[in-house]
Amino acid sequence: MARAALAELAPPYKPQQDPKDYLRDFFRALLAAFRKQPQLGRLVILHLSDDPLLSPLFAERIGATLAAIAKEKDVAWALQLFLNRLAGLVITETASWLASEPKDIEAKILKQTSALSSTEFPTLQLASEKLATDLAKRGEAGYLDKAADAAADALIAELKKGGS
Repeated sequence: MARAALAELAPPYKPQQDPKDYLRDFFRALLAAFRKQPQLGRLVILHLSDDPLLSPLFAERIGATLAAIAKEKDVAWALQLFLNRLAGLVITETASWLASEPKDIEAKILKQTSALSSTEFPTLQLASEKLATDLAKRGEAGYLDKAADAAADALIAELKKGGS
């Protein structure tokens, strides 16, 4: 199931294609699909972390895209970097609380932190409003595309910088 999901989400990379656009489109499609089926997303990440070549077709398509961007042509390094970024993005953006209304998320966070002792949990007290607001924003329209683009842009910048 994970293998089929990966192959479906990663269309063939064409050398004349802009690799940045390919990655942005891939992350957008992936997040949209996995927000609808969060368990599938987590299953895919779990299996990919155990076996980066779970889907050779997927690995080849993503590897070719990464090689077109990377300063260093170390595809193994680029794939590992990609998988790390992908895992963090999927786990963060498919959390179960995202099914809640943004205002409900804010209220829950504020309620949880208001019940904590400010002497024992001063950091959480200071960060509670911003944390609540940031979490609520994840449920807003357009957020997912922005998160996907930001993840793709950060990956692209790291690939161009090199560092294997």
